[in-house]
Amino acid sequence: MIKQGPLETIYTKTGRVSTYRVEFRHEGLNEIKHVSGRDEDILNAKMNNLINRWDIKWNNFVEKQKKEKEKERLANEEASKEQLAKEKNENAKKQLSAIENVLNYTLDINDAVDWDSLKDLEPFKFENKGHQFISFRKKDGYPDHVNLIEIPSKPIDIPSKSIEIPSKPDEKEFCKQIPFIKSLLGQKKKIEAKQNEAYQKALAGWVKEKREVDRQNEERKKEVVRQNEERKKELT
Repeated sequence: MIKQGPLETIYTKTGRVSTYRVEFRHEGLNEIKHVSGRDEDILNAKMNNLINRWDIKWNNFVEKQKKEKEKERLANEEASKEQLAKEKNENAKKQLSAIENVLNYTLDINDAVDWDSLKDLEPFKFENKGHQFISFRKKDGYPDHVNLIEIPSKPIDIPSKSIEIPSKPDEKEFCKQIPFIKSLLGQKKKIEAKQNEAYQKALAGWVKEKREVDRQNEERKKEVVRQNEERKKELT
């Protein structure tokens, strides 16, 4: 976001160093500043002051943008809710109108059911897997005697409950952006090395934990299969 130009050294006519100057550019704020000082200490102090002021200004700008986007999102969400409510009301009116039309049509029709015509007086037989029968003996059109045969229940599989696999470490949470001022001071590589070391340790721990979870889940699956097989044998 912040870019630094090369260090310029300005000399007097006598060849002595007059001023040190550096150009800074902030792409987000679209600003360019020239920082100068009689010596390196003054120059570094002014550079730090400029970077801090730009950081505050940029953070305020980002926060303002977030609030505006949130305001716009809420407005769009409210408009969507109103539109959805309107559509639901229209659908409800259409469904109500359709129901009223059906009721009006039914009132003009004699739709009484002739239950006697639907009676089936033939003997009923049901064949199970063992080729045995449940039979009804008819007398005067109604069941007179019933022979019942118990049919074994179908085995019910026992579900397997797996242990949830832990989330993989996010590299972005460990390898964060290095502050600009620390990059200028030559600390970037050292910080990046520490961040990567911490991430690799977390990743190795996750791999170990995941393997253990996978092993336990596999054992649970085998145990469930064994229990289901035993249950099926008991019911056969």
